[in-house]
Amino acid sequence: MPEPASRLLVRSNLRIGTAMLLAALATLCLGGLWLWYVSSWWLRVPAAGVVLLGACWSWAAAWYVFLPRVELRGGELWLRLHPAHRVQIPLQHVEAFLLNQGPAMPQEKLRDKALATCLVVRVAEKAHPWSQQRMATLLAIWCGPYITLRGTWLEPLSVEKVNRLNELLYQAKQSLKAHPADESSPADEPAAAAGKRT
Repeated sequence: MPEPASRLLVRSNLRIGTAMLLAALATLCLGGLWLWYVSSWWLRVPAAGVVLLGACWSWAAAWYVFLPRVELRGGELWLRLHPAHRVQIPLQHVEAFLLNQGPAMPQEKLRDKALATCLVVRVAEKAHPWSQQRMATLLAIWCGPYITLRGTWLEPLSVEKVNRLNELLYQAKQSLKAHPADESSPADEPAAAAGKRT
């Protein structure tokens, strides 16, 4: 039986997302009350600014909460290395998921002090150009054949979780071999490795 066309594997960290959303909504409410009660136009301008800030922050926090970080879609592995940056890697080039310790934040002064459990995606070294990428964002680091998703921004990880991810990856690959006509296999083009902005 073929693998489902789309499967969510790893979500964003809901605790961080919820905290961000609550803070954003509090800012929005504070700005709204300020705008409601003041009568002077010169006080309404900063109040409107606070409302706008709260609205934008709320939208960004809600986007983060529902943002899938790792997905299986057809014959590809979709990774979010940045809220606006989606990378699509053909499954035949993905070797395994690994668990590792890494910097929780990209700031240099915190790299050795704040560590988190990270999810590493191993790409086949012969899979050019995916195995030759270099990228560092708040959410992830891509260095050659290893893509490290910072655990700070992911749902809680464990050995069992990573083993399950590898099982699903294996099943998806077997499904591709058994039903090649059912899955769309993208061409190996350099543009695909650079990701897709959505």
